[in-house]
Amino acid sequence: QLKKSKQEYQLAVSANIPRAYNNLARLYILEKDYPKAVNLLVEGLKLTTEQSVYREDKYNLYKNLGWVRFKQNRDDEAKIALKKAINIANNPDVAKYLPNRAYASCILAQVLERQKKPEALKQWENCRNLILENPLISKPNKLLDITNDLGIGNPWIPEEDTWLHLANQRIQKAQQQKQRP
Repeated sequence: QLKKSKQEYQLAVSANIPRAYNNLARLYILEKDYPKAVNLLVEGLKLTTEQSVYREDKYNLYKNLGWVRFKQNRDDEAKIALKKAINIANNPDVAKYLPNRAYASCILAQVLERQKKPEALKQWENCRNLILENPLISKPNKLLDITNDLGIGNPWIPEEDTWLHLANQRIQKAQQQKQRP
């Protein structure tokens, strides 16, 4: 299945479709082939300046570039890419088309935490709020009601379960530290 997906994305990449660059890069990130992923993401971003593309595609390219840089322990580069993604996602006209809007904020929280930056907590709060208040998934839906009650987040974005748990832990720890005399 993964091999077939790769082949399909490679065909689309040869047609210079930025979304395909992003999707193929994501597969390389999951396989820990970070140099290939970075190359595809940078090339995909170049294409977004040459052709008209959906801003959510640009968001995903920056978000994944931030993710791969985080995985490579290149935190300063990760922050730059993630902040660009967040700026795109903060546009209400784009946000309504992003089911994964929390992604960049959640990765940025991890970057800031690794750098021991105090603003990491604020980013964890933002991550948590974006997961729980996602308008694309907060419509009446029994599965979503159950998952939100259980604190799972968006069931279609598996990483959100981990991030929501991490965010809740960090926020709870900060609140406990505030209450200590």
